[in-house]
Amino acid sequence: MRITVGLSCPDTVVTALRSFGHRSVHPISPTTELLIATSVQDRAYRSAISLGIPVILPEGLVQNITEDTINAHRLPIFAGLRVATSGFHAAERDRIERFVRENGGTISSISSASHIVLDPVGVVSRPQKEQNILSPEWIRECEDLGWCANECNFLIKNKLKRRSARRRGQCESGDSV
Repeated sequence: MRITVGLSCPDTVVTALRSFGHRSVHPISPTTELLIATSVQDRAYRSAISLGIPVILPEGLVQNITEDTINAHRLPIFAGLRVATSGFHAAERDRIERFVRENGGTISSISSASHIVLDPVGVVSRPQKEQNILSPEWIRECEDLGWCANECNFLIKNKLKRRSARRRGQCESGDSV
C-alpha cells in the first residue's frame, strides 16, 4: 500500500510503516492510498481530503490495512485543534463544544485557541495573528462533510477589535477634529 506519513507524526511511524512492508510516498500525490497524521493542521491533510484519500491516526498502522481498520482509526474532525466560542447563547455554545470534543478537538480559552467560532453578534478583542476567527457555518460544514472543512472559506475579518492608539485630535471614528 502507498502511504504518506504527515509531518505531524513522530519518526517511529515511518519505521513501523517500513517494518510492515508498506511503501512510503512523499509528498502526497494522487497515487497515495492513505495518509497517516495526528492533526488536521498537518500540511498534507487538505491535499488528502481534496484527493479523496483517507486519513488515519498512527494507531491504525498495521500490516494488513482494511476498510474496517481505516474506519476504526479515522483522524477525528478536529484532531489537534484548540477551539473556543464567543457570543453564543448557552445551549448553542454547549452543542458546538460537545461536537468539537466528541470529534477530537479541545475546548480552550480564547487566548489559547487555534480556532475561535464567533456568533454573528460576537466580537473578539485582540486576536492573535495565528488564530482563525470563524463563522458558525464552519462547524455546520464540518458536521455535514465529516471532516475538517477548509477554514479559509469561513474566516471573519470585520468583527475583530484590534487596539490602536488614537492620535491626538482624532475622534473615535478615525476622523480628525
